[in-house]
Amino acid sequence: MSRRPVEGRKQQHFLCREDREPIWLAGIWTERPDDKTGCAVLTEPARGVAKDIHYRMPLALDVESLEPWLDSHQTDRETIRHVVHHLNAELITHWLVSTLVNRPSNEGP
Repeated sequence: MSRRPVEGRKQQHFLCREDREPIWLAGIWTERPDDKTGCAVLTEPARGVAKDIHYRMPLALDVESLEPWLDSHQTDRETIRHVVHHLNAELITHWLVSTLVNRPSNEGP
């Protein structure tokens, strides 16, 4: 994740859970009439340490929300809002990484 400038340049950050468990991101997927598929990761206003980096962040779900989120029969927005919950923002940490990250012209470890 990057955005907040450091010394006038965008600075890359690595975000993860403090306990290093996976962060489950909410996404949507659909088939389109042209036989292609479309997908997107949902975002929300930044919470916790992510607010120090950017104004928005991917919607991270707590583990109990995975089954209801992935239930293909669950399509009612209000029901989804009641059964799906955010990951506690206090579980997320971050650190700075090299500005070489996220540039296709850079190769190497």
